[in-house]
Amino acid sequence: MGPICRQREDAVLERQRQLDAALRAVERGADPQADGAARLLAWASFGRLRPTSDDLAMLRLLMLALLPQTGGMLLLVSRAGAAAIAFDDALLSPDL
Repeated sequence: MGPICRQREDAVLERQRQLDAALRAVERGADPQADGAARLLAWASFGRLRPTSDDLAMLRLLMLALLPQTGGMLLLVSRAGAAAIAFDDALLSPDL
């Protein structure tokens, strides 16, 4: 390889390093809501809690998994309660 090829390879490697650094910066700031929530939680707890954005991302994932199931359980309980009230009303009605 000649000196011109080495210069071009060095230029390509330098550009690749710059691109890799930019991609790492984007990955770190990919979820600005989690970063803001982490700062807000640290501020609201007077520094006692120091969650990372990864902690809040996992909490969000947990809530996405549990909230629909909780809604289904509430619906189940409310329907069971309504059916029990209807059954009690049928037993107590003087029409029998």
